[in-house]
Amino acid sequence: MASVMYALGPDAQAAISVAIGSYYAFAGDEYAQYGISIAYTEPERITAIADFERIGCDELIFMGNDPDPAQVDLLAEVVGL
Repeated sequence: MASVMYALGPDAQAAISVAIGSYYAFAGDEYAQYGISIAYTEPERITAIADFERIGCDELIFMGNDPDPAQVDLLAEVVGL
């Protein structure tokens, strides 16, 4: 099992920065910036889910980092649901 932090759309990077930056602030700016940098904010990164399957991951959880409910629809569109 693995989890991926994501946000999609025109404000994705800002949403990720707010959500992850504040969540990991206790660990220091360097760690928070690392978390921000690995979050999935581009559809192309999300469609790379086959990479997880190839390395043996049988369950992948997408953790939304934007409170907009439309994020679920954006994710469903990218993964083809």
